Amino acid sequence: MNIDIPPRRALPADLREHLRAEFEQGVDERPRRPVRVPVVAAAAAVVLLAGTVFVLRQMPDAETPAAVPPAFDPVTVNIALDRCWNAVRDGGAADRFPDRSRWTPSFSVGDAQLGVVAARADGRPFFCQTTPTTATVSDPAAAPDTGVAAVLASREGVVAGVLDAGRDALSLEGKGVHGSAAVTAVVGDRMFVALTGINPTGTTFTSGDKAVDQPLAAPPPPAAAVRDHPDGPAPDRASETGRMLGDCLSRSANPVLDPDSYQPVLTIAHPGGTLVIGRTASTLAACGPKGAVVRTTIAPLVESGAVMPDLLVDVGGGRQVLGGEIGDSSMVVATAELGFAGGQTRQAAVAGRIFAVLVPEGVHLDPESSAVHVVLRGANGGVLLEGDWALRR
Repeated sequence: MNIDIPPRRALPADLREHLRAEFEQGVDERPRRPVRVPVVAAAAAVVLLAGTVFVLRQMPDAETPAAVPPAFDPVTVNIALDRCWNAVRDGGAADRFPDRSRWTPSFSVGDAQLGVVAARADGRPFFCQTTPTTATVSDPAAAPDTGVAAVLASREGVVAGVLDAGRDALSLEGKGVHGSAAVTAVVGDRMFVALTGINPTGTTFTSGDKAVDQPLAAPPPPAAAVRDHPDGPAPDRASETGRMLGDCLSRSANPVLDPDSYQPVLTIAHPGGTLVIGRTASTLAACGPKGAVVRTTIAPLVESGAVMPDLLVDVGGGRQVLGGEIGDSSMVVATAELGFAGGQTRQAAVAGRIFAVLVPEGVHLDPESSAVHVVLRGANGGVLLEGDWALRR
């Protein structure tokens, strides 16, 4: 299979720090710094999330301190709104909005990797969500004049909407097929934004006070969702591996940032299912079942001329998958053999300068202290590279 590898580029500093922070903190597990834990980030395309139920209630003031909207940088916010205006025009939804000159920001949440601007267009509330590659705009007609309503729910895990006048706090708890999440929404100007960190599809959100639940229907589709800053070719979702990758990323309990940036690379079968691996110019994604849910592990690719183990994924049942990159593009690698403690060796799958292997049963790699022996061979069987590589960077 020919893989169209995007040109190598430096990992943006803010994304590198974002990934590093996630690695340090961990998600739903005891923190272990070296293990590449799922990144709570988000997907690029926004779809109507059928099956999503929102149950929102205002918490008593004593229990839910208001999340005060932070002061925003007008330049950054207006750049985001400009992207959303262009998305509205390019997406054929300009007739739903007044001119860009009549858009006014109220507050913003997030960062350069996933940001949401709560704004008004001629007084009507709407939300502008941006990622490095995509701009998404909610429909201003979706916001009612009174009451509580969800206006935007995205695969990125964003839940945003409107509140009754006088409400200054909202706490959300989400439970469903993807697990659970709890977050205090940022509230301002009768609007709220919550970065829930969970796939909203099939998730019920509540605010947990003792009042009667108020179920809210899923919001309508956004007015526009445009991949306005593509960082590579359109993703392959036609091949079997591409279809598996796209389906897995869309079902991931932890939303994945800009999934349309990931090209399929290879798959690794294990006793609990199949791990499918994709890549961008700067990151690897390993997606697959872990117990009852689907999770995605993201790891930055290291710009190195050697072989670098980048991924160590626990796939359940005491088994692990080890993956990484062959950084030297001048080497045409036909096979990669990995040696483990106890003298066991395994042939790794290799594609697009990425390798991955199911670690032998009974071998548990410690990211702090383990090393593997790697032998790379060319098509004629000659050794291109051989050596020991520590998992710890």
